[in-house]
Amino acid sequence: MIYSSLESYTSFGIAVDVAGTYYNPKNKFCISLIGKNIGSQLKSYRSNNSEPLPFEIQLALSKKLEHVPFRYSLILTHLEKWDLTYDDPNDRSNIDPITNEEIPENKLEDFADKVMRHIVIGGEFMPFKNFSVRFGYNYQRRKELKVDTRTSTVGFSWGIGFRIKKFQFNYSRATYHLVGSPNYITISTNLSDFIRK
Repeated sequence: MIYSSLESYTSFGIAVDVAGTYYNPKNKFCISLIGKNIGSQLKSYRSNNSEPLPFEIQLALSKKLEHVPFRYSLILTHLEKWDLTYDDPNDRSNIDPITNEEIPENKLEDFADKVMRHIVIGGEFMPFKNFSVRFGYNYQRRKELKVDTRTSTVGFSWGIGFRIKKFQFNYSRATYHLVGSPNYITISTNLSDFIRK
């Protein structure tokens, strides 16, 4: 169930995420297909103004290398929509600053840009059994949220994880924009580990 309230307006909706996963323990390979936000708005903020949910299809692949303590992952996002580019009316990067004429677009460069906007890459280095270092890169986030005069590490993320006895501790940081970057701290455990066999 989804509920939202803005000033005196309210909205209700219902949605579900559906995923299927195949894992091959011999090859240490995993593939998942995910459908996110499948549902509908039941009551809109204003009558006769129904809004769609942010539906998305993702395909995720992950493989742990056999002789190296490293796992890589590849996530293909928004498979339901080809063109994810944002048309900024203030963007003048396609205008020649000297002649003030429009620069013809490079078809190959445009195609590569559209493909890369669907790809999120990541890696996990596990030098010890109970310790790992993780990193990721989101091309679309970098293209949309970077400031051209100071790109910084927008679009990159990193984290560490370690296990102590039955608890897993994780810290991660993702750079969305120069204004601020969220930090995540999680502590998890498997309740079945506390049951004596």
